[in-house]
Amino acid sequence: MEYPNLRKQVKDEVDKVKEEHLEYLYEIIKSVSQWPEQTPEKKSAEESSWPQFIANMYGSLANAPIKRWKEGPYEIREPIE
Repeated sequence: MEYPNLRKQVKDEVDKVKEEHLEYLYEIIKSVSQWPEQTPEKKSAEESSWPQFIANMYGSLANAPIKRWKEGPYEIREPIE
């Protein structure tokens, strides 16, 4: 996406930042400037390892079904003032 005059708009906003916050802003700008130029390609569900992860996790619980026990009695507590 292109934004006309974006660099000027960013500079104008930086001028509004309080002096005590400039160090944080500087660190953010430094980290952003180190991002790779290209973003990685998004993989489809079939190409990613996500479906295999789900299959493995489900399989690890298949022989140990989750049980829900009775709640039991409630603990009586002092009222909050």
